[in-house]
Amino acid sequence: MSDNSEELEERALIADSDLAVAMGHLSRFISIMANGGGATGGTTWPAAMGIRHCCEYLDIGRTKFGEIVKAGELPKPFQLGGRPHWLREDLDRYVRKLARRRD
Repeated sequence: MSDNSEELEERALIADSDLAVAMGHLSRFISIMANGGGATGGTTWPAAMGIRHCCEYLDIGRTKFGEIVKAGELPKPFQLGGRPHWLREDLDRYVRKLARRRD
């Protein structure tokens, strides 16, 4: 084999390796996003959350969360197991709304 063909073969192996690494990263990203990840680092959050989990999810305190609900920024809670709960999708919608305001 000539030096040129060995160099081409080596480049092809490197390209295949780089592609495999990139595909691995993409696969992990898709898995994280499919499981409700993103900023949560892949943590799967429940579809409905009580006050404590809502506060953790939004990274705010109970008082601020209460102010947001009272102001009508989030829908009123529904009862689940005798306690108030909110849908994760409503929390996500609220965060997206805040993000659009900054633009």
